[in-house]
Amino acid sequence: MHHVAIVGAGIAGMATATRLQVQGLSKIVLEADGEPGGCDGNFRRRGFSFDVGARTFTDFKPSGLSGELQVSIGMLPVEGHVLSG
Repeated sequence: MHHVAIVGAGIAGMATATRLQVQGLSKIVLEADGEPGGCDGNFRRRGFSFDVGARTFTDFKPSGLSGELQVSIGMLPVEGHVLSG
């Protein structure tokens, strides 16, 4: 038995699963595709792999979305630099 069922193993579903794990809650992640990742993924055709996903987390400031996720799961800050735009 699980405390929570998460529908979709995209970035939002996986972030939610991580937060629940840190809180000690059991969960199940349900995904229709063969692999997790949602739009952060790739597909293969004729032996080639195509990256079709958004692979950049943004806003790592402590008050930003990615920064808040890191803090909530006890992850150390990511070193990096600000990109223009």
